[in-house]
Amino acid sequence: MENLRQKCIWLNKKNWWDYMERAHAACYTDFTEDCSKAVHQDLKIDWEATQKCVNQSFVDAEDDNTLLEEDAIEWVLRGPHFVPAVVINNITYRGTLDPENVFNAICQGFKDP
Repeated sequence: MENLRQKCIWLNKKNWWDYMERAHAACYTDFTEDCSKAVHQDLKIDWEATQKCVNQSFVDAEDDNTLLEEDAIEWVLRGPHFVPAVVINNITYRGTLDPENVFNAICQGFKDP
């Protein structure tokens, strides 16, 4: 459920980075609905909007979920078969994951590096 809440915050463009930072600090060992709700309130993110997005993402009362299905398709298409992974211009970066190498790979992705 937390993955869905995070996806809905991302889709609604409501302080996703702030939420991720705060939620992982506050809820790290206990990622519950109550903790998520507290972070929503702290960051003034509309809890009801997030819950509506989560609830509407279920196709029916079963486990089928449109948002999770979209993510699963993206996972297969982009091919990041290891974690952590970096995807640049829809291509999974293959190389040493250090800041300088990733920075250089990102720069090479521009027409004019």
